[in-house]
Amino acid sequence: MTRKNRLKAKVLPFAKHMAAIGDVTRLSILYILAHKPCDVREIVDITGVHPALLSHHLKVLKEFRWVSSVRFGKRVEYSIEPKAFFVLKNLFKGTIVEREVFSSS
Repeated sequence: MTRKNRLKAKVLPFAKHMAAIGDVTRLSILYILAHKPCDVREIVDITGVHPALLSHHLKVLKEFRWVSSVRFGKRVEYSIEPKAFFVLKNLFKGTIVEREVFSSS
């Protein structure tokens, strides 16, 4: 394996993890969940995303451990993972997003 390929192999998992939030809708979902846990209906109301599409985005975010979910009867509540919150806080350091979302944490 060449040096270039070894480097790619090392960073590929991180690139895939970051690609999971490289979508405006998924980043918007994380922004919402950084404020408070929400169920699908609440996220649909805020984003206007069709529930089926929202489910797809939530599945991707769960797969890469950006969000977690807890079932309360028929209702499923989603929340941002603590590690994801920390990563996003650092990612948005010095921006308006940091001031709006992370300053109260």
